[in-house]
Amino acid sequence: MKKTTSLVLTASFTAFPLCAQTTDYSIGAGVGIQQSIYKGVDNTTSAFPLVAYEGDHFFIQGLTAGYKLRPGNASSNLIFKAMYDLKEFDPSDSDNAQMKLLNKRRGTVMAGIGYQLNTALGRFQADVLTDVGDEHNGASTRAMWTIPLPYGRWGVNTTLGYTYSNGNYNNHYYGISAQESVTSGLDSYDPDWAGAFFTNVQSYWALTQHLSVGGGISYTIYDDEIANSPMVDDDTSVGVNLSMTYRF
Repeated sequence: MKKTTSLVLTASFTAFPLCAQTTDYSIGAGVGIQQSIYKGVDNTTSAFPLVAYEGDHFFIQGLTAGYKLRPGNASSNLIFKAMYDLKEFDPSDSDNAQMKLLNKRRGTVMAGIGYQLNTALGRFQADVLTDVGDEHNGASTRAMWTIPLPYGRWGVNTTLGYTYSNGNYNNHYYGISAQESVTSGLDSYDPDWAGAFFTNVQSYWALTQHLSVGGGISYTIYDDEIANSPMVDDDTSVGVNLSMTYRF
């Protein structure tokens, strides 16, 4: 069973209402299926734990932890955060003979600063993160808008966004060095700044006061700078997830 991507894991945490609470603990589990854009790599399927804590300032959401400068119910906030980026490439996962000869690309810890704005029409979030795990020394930015549609005990959250990463980041995940080109026979490739548009629709249903289930689907469109990599054979990716959480 292969590791799910960070997009599916992150999306699972939006499967509940966007509401401010003084202190909130939750635990749960989920399963995600993500379509890979790497050549010869099948869809990735994984089960994963969901652990979250939301205080006035400190929070944990799965693989992300941070500190909000203002209390959690503030209309706008500056956020300092760190997260583990699950994105990776393992040559052994590919059934393409040339791809199997490339180097493994590992995930890393990203840290930085973000901004959050809550309005009557939804929540805007933006952040700038850089590699602090000394894996690729890259940087990535993200901006997204989440629109909640609550209907009593159930509802839907729709998110639209764009990620934009620098050359170091993209070269780590989609680049091919001159040495790798000689070994694998694939053309060398050194991508520059590029990103991806993404959207996800997450639903939730509160079975009881504490127990809820959720599910959703995500769709990502990658820029040409990524899609043109010899490692990549598709410029779009679809992911689905199901989850169950218990709030204390």
